[in-house]
Amino acid sequence: MSKDSKKSILYDELAEKYILATYISGKRILVEDVGLIPKPEWFFEYSHQEVFKSIEALESEGFEIDLLSLTKKLREEKKLEKIGGESYLLQILEETPIQSRVEHGIKTLRDLYLRRQVANIAKETVQEAHDESKNIADLFNSFEERITNNETIKFPTSISLLRNDLDDFIRSVHNPKEEEEILCDYSKLNEILGGLRRNNLIILASRPGEGKTTLALNIAFQVAFKSMLPVAFFSLEMDKKQLLTRILASEGTKRGLDPRFKIEFPEIYESEETVRKAYMVHSAGTLTLDAIEQAQKKFKNKQKIFNNAKSIEQEQIRIGTLLSTNRFSDREHQLHISDSPNLTVGDIKIQCKRLAREKGKLGLVVIDYLQLLGSGQKYVNRYDEITSISRSLKILAKDLDCPVIAISQLSRGIDSREKGTITVSGKSFDVDPRPRLSDLRESGSIEQDADSVIFIYDQYRKRQMGDDNMTKSEIIEKRHNLEKGFAPVSLMVEKNRHGRTGKIDMVFLKASQFMQEQEWSKKTGETQHNI
Repeated sequence: MSKDSKKSILYDELAEKYILATYISGKRILVEDVGLIPKPEWFFEYSHQEVFKSIEALESEGFEIDLLSLTKKLREEKKLEKIGGESYLLQILEETPIQSRVEHGIKTLRDLYLRRQVANIAKETVQEAHDESKNIADLFNSFEERITNNETIKFPTSISLLRNDLDDFIRSVHNPKEEEEILCDYSKLNEILGGLRRNNLIILASRPGEGKTTLALNIAFQVAFKSMLPVAFFSLEMDKKQLLTRILASEGTKRGLDPRFKIEFPEIYESEETVRKAYMVHSAGTLTLDAIEQAQKKFKNKQKIFNNAKSIEQEQIRIGTLLSTNRFSDREHQLHISDSPNLTVGDIKIQCKRLAREKGKLGLVVIDYLQLLGSGQKYVNRYDEITSISRSLKILAKDLDCPVIAISQLSRGIDSREKGTITVSGKSFDVDPRPRLSDLRESGSIEQDADSVIFIYDQYRKRQMGDDNMTKSEIIEKRHNLEKGFAPVSLMVEKNRHGRTGKIDMVFLKASQFMQEQEWSKKTGETQHNI
């Protein structure tokens, strides 16, 4: 083989001979001092691989390694002539091992071996690239997975003292790094989950119309402001306008102002010429200075939340445009929204990695919703495809080193379960209408891959709470809440790999697309909505 051809296939003959000479000359201690033990596959030459395999065999049998013992072993294994005979072993021994050259030789062997692995993976990818039926995003994703999942390319971690590891762990528990603490504004949810943990896949599921997207969007918006880390929200169902409407409604509800509408100041107009909910009609002479100053004072604090201006301009009061989009500026948050349909997990991974390169480590990824994702591959049935997608989402969370919330639908079977008792073979059983892990739609692997599974349970759905099963006071409260647009819901943490499960009482304000934890008054027993 010519020198040019050997160079093109990533090979160093001298380095390979040098390491073999170190073993044959009985100076294995020089290798041990390096702390990196070669493997047969690190050698490119077939003869060198076979010699090293015989060396390993002698070591495992407890024999000393020298020219005589190695020659005998190769002869017994009928490999001596194949590797070039005893004369070739003598040729290898012409190299004189010294510590500095041994370390360089071992690292060279490993480096070239890994480069050959990468070259082989690239060759396979080139072959796939010529298949025009392959999705471009999946080609990139496939190449990356071959690299990251190739066990031969992974480096072993160094051994360490348990006491040191334990000390580091205790310090991290009591003094968590800010960038590792990803919290939303729902304190009870943070308490149960221990925050949104990096590398974790969180499934958020319910039947349609029970607040999945609202809750996920609320959390995404909260994390973007609280952590100041980039948050990626992938909506495969709604477009950006629909999502922005929900965000504005939610934020306006919390602050008593709705940025979707202009502000009414009926007290300013002597003629009270205002249009319901928004647009103000005025004519010259209808505004008084005192009324304007009162309005400026009244909305001063709220203005600071929404507007860049230090004070409220009179003209803003005249035309009702008090609010601006200052709260959603890049300076204050990094919520990034994609409304592209027909995405695969590979597409999402590429977009997230690009976002991470541009903006920094991600704080959260939200996908709405799992059943709309494509796999980019052909499967015999949808069950197998969802299984593959579910597993890919878990890998995505680990690769991105951030929490991933995947919204999921529940199967229709839950709608047929009504609260009550059924009798089977003369035995009575209580029927629980609340969702359970087996209700996750189209795949049982979702619950296996997920680190946490959270269900939203609407307490006012007919199947869950009909008027016939309620007390008079409960019926009155239900009707009152529905009139106000309040829907009591429960967040049911049914799986939590890192801690306890539990139920959190929430209130879903459907009109303003906002979800909030309930606080019960011990004196009155009434639900307090802190909005």
